This record gives sequence, C-alpha cells and structure tokens, in this order.
Amino acid sequence: MGKKNVFPVKKYESRCLIISSTFFLIPGMYALTMSFYFYAVVSILTALVSANYWRHAIEGPRKTADLITAKCSFAVYFVSISLTQDYIISVCLVGCFGILLFYWLSNRAWNADSSDWIYFHMIFHLLAASEQFIILFFKKDIII
Repeated sequence: MGKKNVFPVKKYESRCLIISSTFFLIPGMYALTMSFYFYAVVSILTALVSANYWRHAIEGPRKTADLITAKCSFAVYFVSISLTQDYIISVCLVGCFGILLFYWLSNRAWNADSSDWIYFHMIFHLLAASEQFIILFFKKDIII
C-alpha cells in the first residue's frame, strides 16, 4: 500500500484549496476600498499565486512562488500589527499563533499521510485572511 498524500493532490483537495485561497481576496478588496493599495496588491497577489498553485499542486516553480508569496505576505502583515490599535495587538498575536499552528498541523498531517491535512490547510488560509482583514480594519495610519 503506497503513500496517500502525493503530488499532484486529488481533485477534491485541489478544489477546496483553490476556494480557500480566494479568502485572501476579501482583505484585498477591503484594502482597495480603503485606498491601502500596497496591502491590496499583497493580498490579491497572495490569492492569485496560491490559487494558481493549488489548481495543479506539484513540486516546481509555482510551489516555490506560492511559498515565497505566502511568507512575504505574512511578514508584511506581521510588521503591520504595530500599525493597529493597541488593544487589537494581542488579538493579532493570538491570530499569528493560530496561523503558524495550523500551517504546522497541515504539514505534519501531510507527512503522516493523514487526509486531514487539507482541513488544517484550509483553516490556515481562513485564519491568515481573517488576520489580514483585522489588521486592515484597525489600521491607525497608512505607512506602507
């Protein structure tokens, strides 16, 4: 009996992760309406690169682009936590912990050949997009 979690991922998993990748369009569109253009580009690019990768998830340049874009997006929004209202910072830090936890759980489940990896990864997408929205919603000033 061979390994279940292999590339390319199954069609169902691919569709679910394409959909969850589009969650990043929500903070992206909100950023546009608030004239936070840099953040809009970051979130929309994250959604597009992620969805493009998950449409046919295989090792290669699209995966590398997804990993780089996701990490850069995380860094931009993590630095931006300091631009939110003081009482929101603790909420954002808890959100960051959740993002990192579900990313780690997703990778751990993948490596353990568990089919649950997809749900952990979808929750990771949801938490990351929610965190982006919260940071944008409570921004004090436009600095970036």
